[in-house]
Amino acid sequence: GTAAYLFHRADNPPNGRCTDDDPESTACTGDSASVSWWILFIGVRQVIAWLMAKASEVFVIDYMLLQHPITVRIIGPRLTLLIIQSKGWPSVLFWWAIWNLVLLYGQDEFSDHWLY
Repeated sequence: GTAAYLFHRADNPPNGRCTDDDPESTACTGDSASVSWWILFIGVRQVIAWLMAKASEVFVIDYMLLQHPITVRIIGPRLTLLIIQSKGWPSVLFWWAIWNLVLLYGQDEFSDHWLY
């Protein structure tokens, strides 16, 4: 709601202050991310990446490793134990980084404009 209002009604204000002292700053030229982009990035994109990280953790650890004994035979008992012990913040941070890399990295149209 707020990002849409800033984009459509407030002419998408730039991030930072545009002063007469420095007319070539990124806030004046519009080369930096706008306020509505930051709201979408922190309030929506990062939340979705975190939720996908939690879902990946549940799928890999709780479902694949703990429910299917064939997984233990495929990757070995030591690696299985190592992955199971990483449950919690280590696993979430790993998957969060992976999902951010997949969804946000690059200069293509998808990574620049997904969810709006």
